[in-house]
Amino acid sequence: MSDFMESRALLYALRADSWREIKIELEAIFLPNDKGVYCKGVYYWLNKGVPGSKKTVLSFDMSEEVFHSIAIPDHIQKEIGNLRGPTTGNDSIVFFFLLKNSWNSTSFEVWMMVRNREGVPRWSKNLTVRSLVCIYAPLTFWKDDELLMETRDGRVVTYNLHNQKFRQLPT
Repeated sequence: MSDFMESRALLYALRADSWREIKIELEAIFLPNDKGVYCKGVYYWLNKGVPGSKKTVLSFDMSEEVFHSIAIPDHIQKEIGNLRGPTTGNDSIVFFFLLKNSWNSTSFEVWMMVRNREGVPRWSKNLTVRSLVCIYAPLTFWKDDELLMETRDGRVVTYNLHNQKFRQLPT
């Protein structure tokens, strides 16, 4: 017996001003979160799935009108609550994985989706940022080398990955 469940999505065509149904032909239950991101013609969501299921990223290719599933790295599966994203950075899909932190500092890994020569996506740990004092969590890339970060007191600052300096944004 297969785990395959037939799912469908409704697609609205602006030009035709009409809705149509398309099949989602994947072998998993998909319950995407509401925070998706668009990059290079594809929309991505973190798939919450059902309790006990492997967490994945669900993608929808706008031109091909096809859904795909990309597995989250195994070591992150165990601590999925520490995953932030998806977001975009350097023309790729990015997740931030929060590491064990002290009460006043934050460390995290930056995971980017890369494609092999055949175009198959996989996750690559791009860098690790350690012991940022008074930072709650990374939010997104602002520029190629700068992150927007939320402080523990709710402010938003930029953090330059090259010179490792913070800059407070005007309020």
